[in-house]
Amino acid sequence: MTLPLCESCKPSGVCQFGVIEQSLIAPHSSTGIVRCPPNFQGLPGMAHGGWIAAVFDEIMGREAWRHAPLIYTARLTVHFLKPVPVDRDLHYVVTSEPRAQRHWHVAAELRDGVDNLLLATGSGDFRHPRPSADRPATVA
Repeated sequence: MTLPLCESCKPSGVCQFGVIEQSLIAPHSSTGIVRCPPNFQGLPGMAHGGWIAAVFDEIMGREAWRHAPLIYTARLTVHFLKPVPVDRDLHYVVTSEPRAQRHWHVAAELRDGVDNLLLATGSGDFRHPRPSADRPATVA
C-alpha cells in the first residue's frame, strides 16, 4: 500500500521520518517498518523522544488518511516504554475506528525488529475539518 507523502517529504520522494513501508492487514489495521535516521538521535544510539512522537503522528495519520483524506491530528498520546534504537528496523501495527461523524480514533505500537520488544505505544484522535471552520487562514 502506498500512501501519499506529506508536503514536506514530497520534494525528496521519501518519508523524512524513516517510514519505509505500510501494508494493509485488515480494513482498519495496517503494519509497517520504520527506521530512525541517525540525525534524530537523542542519546547515543537512541532515538530522540520528539522523533518517536512524530513517527506515531505520521503512522497513525497515514492509517486515518486511508479512510478520510484531508484529516488532521486533534489529540496525540505517546507512552515511551523502552529506548528506541537508531538506524534499525522497527515494526509497527496501527488500528483505527470511526467515532463521531468527523472523528477517528487510532492506536499504534512500535516494536524492535530484532527481538519484537514493545518499545512505545500511542493513540490519537483525528478529525475531518468542517467545510471552512477548522481550516487555517492562508497567508498571501
